[in-house]
Amino acid sequence: MDLKKLEVETIFSDRIEKLVEATGLDAPPGSKKKGFLNVEGFSPEVDVPLFLIRGKNPGPIVVIVAGIHGGEHNSIEAARRVGSDLDPDEVSGAVAIVPVANRPAFHARTHNGSPPDGQNMGRLFPGDSEGTALERAAYEISSRLIVYADTVMDLHGADGLEMIIPHLYIPEHNENNEEKRNWGPWDLAEAYGIEISGYTGPRVGGGSAVHYGASLGIPSILAEAGSGFLEEEGIGIHYRGMMNVLRRIGVLEGLPLIERQIRNVKYEKIRSPMTGFFYSFAEVGQFVNKGQVIGKITDYFGDETTEIIAPVSGEIDFIKLTMATNKDNGLFAIVVDI
Repeated sequence: MDLKKLEVETIFSDRIEKLVEATGLDAPPGSKKKGFLNVEGFSPEVDVPLFLIRGKNPGPIVVIVAGIHGGEHNSIEAARRVGSDLDPDEVSGAVAIVPVANRPAFHARTHNGSPPDGQNMGRLFPGDSEGTALERAAYEISSRLIVYADTVMDLHGADGLEMIIPHLYIPEHNENNEEKRNWGPWDLAEAYGIEISGYTGPRVGGGSAVHYGASLGIPSILAEAGSGFLEEEGIGIHYRGMMNVLRRIGVLEGLPLIERQIRNVKYEKIRSPMTGFFYSFAEVGQFVNKGQVIGKITDYFGDETTEIIAPVSGEIDFIKLTMATNKDNGLFAIVVDI
């Protein structure tokens, strides 16, 4: 099946019925169901856990995916809490929540280069029905959830090897003139309540869940928040953000509790020029000037040294924490207001 040719239906109630059928969960109006999306050939270890909350009345369909990277625990826990807390009697439409998409990585306590195939699941959407384990898992999420959505939220954060400040990515969206929604991705970003927001370009050969949603013209955002350790601040940012978006688009009643003016930024990413030992001279949240030395890499003996120079002036929003680095690993990200 070519997922790029799948059409997004336009009538809420019809699409909710199709979503329920696609999940295989028996979810009548006003119910909450829990189960798994079966990943053929790799079941049960790779099967994808799913909350499906269906309101009594028609309304938008929201798909929330967390745990594409298994070490990002704050986003995973926030998604689980929202799935547990949502009351179908208070929901219009339907909310499908995947709390941990990449179970092999989660249980291996790893991030990129995940088992069992050494792949980054955030580069595999919309997946492949005949591919590797993670490609098939991405395909199940894409073909059984995302194609029916009116909004897609992809939740991330730091793992134990990183440090970040909260920020949002908005992928480039294709036009979908058949849909009549009164919100777009920047409306979702404002409702989520994270100040730093910027575009992320298309990814050659595949992307994350929001890249696929955006390719279908579905308003989609990727939210990054939380440290590499389970803590209430990061969980709370994601939890409030999801609930605010649900209010903003009418899945829940009421106005968003937080709606922050966002900073439109661009992201300047700095990758390692060599394999070796990495030392950072900067901190997350620090403003650095173009040309400033913000780190260095040495060989194993400390003899050969390469300085890491800031290519732009701006605020550090990501730092790799590990001493070990490989060529082309991400070391820093700098945000620049535009």
